[in-house]
Amino acid sequence: MIVNKTRESLEGFKKKLARAEAVYERSKTTAKPEGTRPTNKTGFLGLVGEKVDSIDYYNDKINELVTKLESEQKVTLREKQQDAALVFFSSRVVAASAAQSLHAQMVDTWSVFDAPEPSQLIWPNLKIKYFQRELRQYLVYVIVALTIFFYMIPITFISAFTTLDNLVKYLPFIKPIVRIKALRTVLEAYLPQLALIIFLALLPKLLLFLSKFEGIPTESHAVRAASGKYYYFIVLNVFIGVTIGGTLFKAFHRIQDNPNINEIASLLAESLPGNATFFLTYVALK
Repeated sequence: MIVNKTRESLEGFKKKLARAEAVYERSKTTAKPEGTRPTNKTGFLGLVGEKVDSIDYYNDKINELVTKLESEQKVTLREKQQDAALVFFSSRVVAASAAQSLHAQMVDTWSVFDAPEPSQLIWPNLKIKYFQRELRQYLVYVIVALTIFFYMIPITFISAFTTLDNLVKYLPFIKPIVRIKALRTVLEAYLPQLALIIFLALLPKLLLFLSKFEGIPTESHAVRAASGKYYYFIVLNVFIGVTIGGTLFKAFHRIQDNPNINEIASLLAESLPGNATFFLTYVALK
């Protein structure tokens, strides 16, 4: 929002003014009690442009932005009112009491929670109704569950296919590269893990988008919700999917010849310890 950007610019100039005043105070000595007022250039990164007195320049900018912020807030109050509000209290005790009190008989009529910093608010989500937010939450849970399920297929394929032996088998033109001993060692150690990390790179952004779509009203809560989804995804797909799926993929012909539960259990028991190196390298690369 424009109001947020203006507020951020205002806070930035206030910090710069505080630094300039501190520099000016340190420049005052017994030999030179009037001190030396700091200066800066107004152009790109303070490297080019007109040279001005820093304290006067930052004060002018602050006054200009305060006026702009007040006018933008008036426009917001007049044209963009929502069914939500931020309420400020003079006492923490009163604020805590208000946040924990029941303000309406119907839970969806008036819900109250502790307010974050203004920059943390997801303003469009404030106007979402209680039951609509609940419906969105269950819808997102279904989407995440389907994503976890369908992601398991390509993850299993990638973890199995990107081993050096399989790459040489299905891509014979890379044999000259693999014959280089140093390069072969690096590829054997890191290739499957790097392929998996690259494949999962876009996942956090998707989960954060879904968390915001739920109707969560603050950035920090949306990040925490996305982190929870990511945790389940890593456990179910990366840990279980790579371990079991990769093992079954490698031993597909043995299982096909002898589709016995005991045989599959024996294969998993033999192969699981060998995956320890994979996960140690995966964690190190992350």
